[in-house]
Amino acid sequence: GGKRVLTLSNGKKLRVRIPKGIDDGGKIRLAGQGQPGYLGGNNGDLIIMVRVMPDQKFKRKGNNIYTSVTISFVDAIKGCKVDAHTLAKKVALTVPPGTQPGTLLRLKGQGLAIGGKQGDQFVEIKVKIPKTLTAKQRGLLDDWG
Repeated sequence: GGKRVLTLSNGKKLRVRIPKGIDDGGKIRLAGQGQPGYLGGNNGDLIIMVRVMPDQKFKRKGNNIYTSVTISFVDAIKGCKVDAHTLAKKVALTVPPGTQPGTLLRLKGQGLAIGGKQGDQFVEIKVKIPKTLTAKQRGLLDDWG
């Protein structure tokens, strides 16, 4: 949410309050701010269609927020703590041992609060696999598997 100043084609400036959590394609109605009515009638309403710019870190589905973190394959096997960014803060996220690539971990209540419902945030775990291994590393993996 927030406020924006819009300049209309006639040069008039309007302060518009953008509701918190409005979705792409949402509409805002400004009563009496539209074109004059037919034969001197009252001004009509101005309808503003909102376009929400995409974010590189976060995706939205309803009230829920989705993001991702990348960890090493060793951390995926052993488990670890990683910093995950929410809309409001950074949190320490516990990745359990044996976590598989693509696993979604839920941060309850960290999504959007719209219409009396609080969403969650889901963090997808991406696992970075090394492209090259030393002879010792390869030997350890051969012994392991």
